[in-house]
Amino acid sequence: MPVTLRQLFARIAGTASSISTARVESFLSDAGVGSGFLGGTKVSLAASKFMDKFDASSGTLSWDSFCKKGMSLLPPGLAAKADAATVSAEVDKLYTQLDPNDRGLSVAELSKHIEDELVRRGKSFAGTQAEIGAKVLLHALDDNGDHRLQRAEVRGFALDVVSQVANGQRS
Repeated sequence: MPVTLRQLFARIAGTASSISTARVESFLSDAGVGSGFLGGTKVSLAASKFMDKFDASSGTLSWDSFCKKGMSLLPPGLAAKADAATVSAEVDKLYTQLDPNDRGLSVAELSKHIEDELVRRGKSFAGTQAEIGAKVLLHALDDNGDHRLQRAEVRGFALDVVSQVANGQRS
């Protein structure tokens, strides 16, 4: 059963009713992000970027705010696809490009794809950002625990995000 947006929120928030910067840092550490050459800066900077993405200037992120901005968790362009059939087709198309043998995507494979996209967009520190993104993505969505991201895990999460956000569900 793929991870839902609600389950991801709970994985990050833990037992709290909202996500704090400290909880994001803990989630990132659990994902294996590591500290980098300047101590804890990789985790701290990634947590800060995460909170900024959700406009959580207060230092906490509620379920409602997380859900409203949930589309930002999907690959660019996919968020605009509102119907399930189109989202499934787009995920399948991308997934087939990245994993033609359908074995599941490893951190290294995810990292290479993310880095290529970041370089294409002219982003600084593309390699570091890609490594962090790949580790977090795998940690967040690897529901079966095989340390590979399966097509069904990606598709299921994307469909749930689109459903939650498009339908305004905040349960």
